[in-house]
Amino acid sequence: MLNNISWQEYLTTIGAATVLYYIFVAIRYYRGDLKRIMNRKPGNSREIFVYEDTGDTGPVAMAMDMQEPEGIGNEIDLIEDLAERLTSSIAGKGAASKQEVEEYIGLLFKDYPSLKASALRESISELVVSECEKNGIGSLNKRDVDKLW
Repeated sequence: MLNNISWQEYLTTIGAATVLYYIFVAIRYYRGDLKRIMNRKPGNSREIFVYEDTGDTGPVAMAMDMQEPEGIGNEIDLIEDLAERLTSSIAGKGAASKQEVEEYIGLLFKDYPSLKASALRESISELVVSECEKNGIGSLNKRDVDKLW
């Protein structure tokens, strides 16, 4: 039976199976990315995405995903994002007044309302104080940062 199959037929079959496998993986795991790429408008330097409400994808499904309770892993991602934004913005504000820094940090905290009730809130406050001290804005203490939440 194996004598009836040529090497060319074998390699063609294996190649086709491999291509189908990678198409399946791309659709299964990278559906959102592929949708954004396909819906991007040509000629625009910014990526603008158009979503259609088609069952399990689109704005309705995205809103339902956002309403799920956040786990510890997601909380860590939020804290890392907050820390990146904090360090990048405070780095150039050595001459800023205490009031300006407090306003900025308060606005930054409003972008992360779920972290207000976090068990790691005290650590976040310590991070803010240490970043301010590292960049020459040493007038903030932990109590001031807690009031900004």
